[in-house]
Amino acid sequence: RKSMEDSLATLTREDPSLHISKDEETGQTLLSGMGELHLEIAKDRLLNELNAEIEVGKVMVSYKETVNKATQPNSTETDDGYKLTLGIEPFKGDRKDSKVAGEEWHSLGSDSNYLVMERHHEFNTTSNWPFQIPYEALVNALMSSSIAALQKGGTIANFPLHSTVVRVKGDWSLPQDATSAAKVLSLSRPLITTTLNQLQDSDYSVLEPIMNVEVSVQQQDMGAVIQDLTGARKANILSIDEEHEIASGAASNITFERIAEEQYLPRDTTLELANIKNENKVSKVIKARVPLKDMVSYTNKLRSLTQGRGNFHMDYHGMEKVTQERLQ
Repeated sequence: RKSMEDSLATLTREDPSLHISKDEETGQTLLSGMGELHLEIAKDRLLNELNAEIEVGKVMVSYKETVNKATQPNSTETDDGYKLTLGIEPFKGDRKDSKVAGEEWHSLGSDSNYLVMERHHEFNTTSNWPFQIPYEALVNALMSSSIAALQKGGTIANFPLHSTVVRVKGDWSLPQDATSAAKVLSLSRPLITTTLNQLQDSDYSVLEPIMNVEVSVQQQDMGAVIQDLTGARKANILSIDEEHEIASGAASNITFERIAEEQYLPRDTTLELANIKNENKVSKVIKARVPLKDMVSYTNKLRSLTQGRGNFHMDYHGMEKVTQERLQ
């Protein structure tokens, strides 16, 4: 039997339309292709022709947790001159809207988590720095501690924290003779953990990925598709448009309207009858926001609902809180 890596390399070499990626959060290796039939064929080749040592399953959805309220500031102080005060708070909205003059915001990765350094009460961090430890080393140590502590997750299901701010107050201090930020690292991580422990289970929420989905269907299939989206998939329908309205821009519409007004066209009753017969064949585009969990294997369901006439695409919208009903 071949290893998974060798089998996937053979498969993608013979079929370049297949792509391999790795989800760092779930640890899954993902195989992407041009549709579910294409992937079923690839799966069959991996298992039966290449005899790959693999386990095939559905794509795992990556959930997160977030805090619903800010903690009280928490401090630690040592006899040799280290002092830190910090708090945890939820991050909502835009970073630009949240930023206050004098604060420094440092991104902690792709989960919308931030370290915020408030202006120090005494020291200027850009000039006349009085410590041997560089300011950048101090910030990097605090960032490392924050990332590690937030990855431990919340209390509901231990999912990593998302949209969370670690706010360092401007009263921190360091020993004048300290040359390494290692002590800052060892002090700040447990401080962040104990600060998070102030929160109760009810102060956390689970977040799930939400997708922007556009489904193109014919008129006669629209009812069944909308019912499936809003019922089984908990979709929030944003709009329903005619496909040609999306494909053509406003400028082109104006041009065609002007040409039509300038020309005389006799009434064509056969065309009117044809339009009546083809009313149900008008393509509609349903725009919705749907939890990613409920869009796994949607291609087969849409094909069944529309006799193969429907198609869809989706992209990432953001993370939203999971309702209590969906948690159960």
